[in-house]
Amino acid sequence: MATINDKAAIDEIIKHGGEQYPDEPKVLMITEYTNNWGGRVYGVTFEGDNPTSYIFETEFIHDPKVIWIHPSINVIVKRIG
Repeated sequence: MATINDKAAIDEIIKHGGEQYPDEPKVLMITEYTNNWGGRVYGVTFEGDNPTSYIFETEFIHDPKVIWIHPSINVIVKRIG
C-alpha cells in the first residue's frame, strides 16, 4: 500500500494500466480520500495488499472514493454510508 499526494503520478499509473515498472507489483486499485489534515490524497493498493485498506472510512481516511480498478480483476466496490 502507498499513499500518494501527487495527482500527476496517479494519472501516470492509470495511463500505464497499473503496470508502470516491471520490478514493481501491479496496482489493483486507487482510492481518493481526504486525510486528517484536509488534503485529498490517493491510496494505492498493490497485488498482495489488503483490497479493503482504503475503501472504508477510518480515523485517518475520510470520504473514500475508488477512482480506478485494474481491468484484470472483477471487483464490485460498494460504498457504505
